[in-house]
Amino acid sequence: MLKPFKYKTRRIGIPEYHNGVNRIGIAETLVGTVQGKSASDLEERMSRAFDKMKVPYEFRARISSSAMGTQRLTKAISNLPGELEIDHLVNDGVIIPVQIDGEISHFMTPFQKLQDEEKTDAINEFGQVMGWHEVIRVPYVELKTQEDADDVARRILNGFYIPTHVK
Repeated sequence: MLKPFKYKTRRIGIPEYHNGVNRIGIAETLVGTVQGKSASDLEERMSRAFDKMKVPYEFRARISSSAMGTQRLTKAISNLPGELEIDHLVNDGVIIPVQIDGEISHFMTPFQKLQDEEKTDAINEFGQVMGWHEVIRVPYVELKTQEDADDVARRILNGFYIPTHVK
């Protein structure tokens, strides 16, 4: 009598992320929202830093395709067709678009890096017409703690921000 065929399965290991963000535990209480919108821990830390400095900003500001003219964005970097989202649109006399680059969403594949570059170029093109500062991209490794986020916000607003980790 023949035995039924038994498929061999492989266990897929949990990926180990390098230079991951330190989780502070109970010393840091994050609520997961900023200005009533869902936020990651990194986005919330950055928002708290801008709040401490009493700098007005809009969280998850959107640029519509109609504002950008005839330019159409790929679906990969848009929310609604042709719409573009900016993590923090800071108003410190000059408008400063700040993008937070989390480890999983921005550092895993070359394709994601290409998407980020296209999105940055589109925001810069629109912002140049409006008199904005160029996009500032903050990598996750610089936002491990609230103190780190406070330091990054201070350097952004003082015009001295240069990412320490660029992939």
